[in-house]
Amino acid sequence: MDISDEEWAVAIAYGRAQHPKLRGPEPAYEVRYAHQTGEAGETTRLDTREEAPCAIPVDPFPSEDEFVVWALGEEKGRIQGAAV
Repeated sequence: MDISDEEWAVAIAYGRAQHPKLRGPEPAYEVRYAHQTGEAGETTRLDTREEAPCAIPVDPFPSEDEFVVWALGEEKGRIQGAAV
């Protein structure tokens, strides 16, 4: 998570499961959700496997915690949808 006054962001890295350590292989890909705190109605999702970011229409988030929970739920839905 990267929470600042201007932007809230959550990044999820995907790769092979292994013992955590300081240095290791880079993740296979990453998905990042970012929301500009001054703007209502849109959050950006960047999947490093795709070329362009995707704008997602959203209602305003009451707090950064609500944004983080929403982003994790959004990604969980994408994963479950891809597995079907």
